[in-house]
Amino acid sequence: MNTYKIEIRELYAKTIEIEANSIDEALEKAQQDYQLKNIKLDYVATEIDEYSDDCTSCITPFDN
Repeated sequence: MNTYKIEIRELYAKTIEIEANSIDEALEKAQQDYQLKNIKLDYVATEIDEYSDDCTSCITPFDN
């Protein structure tokens, strides 16, 4: 019997609107809100692939 490495990835995402004076300020506010758990992310997808340490041509939906 062989042993295989399998990589499991889940993607959670949410698009939000933030009022700010600059993109840097908006990113900072979003990061703070996320860390304070004020932003709940939505489940998007799960991807299960064969894991390879040297795979330079592997393409999955998350690589796009």
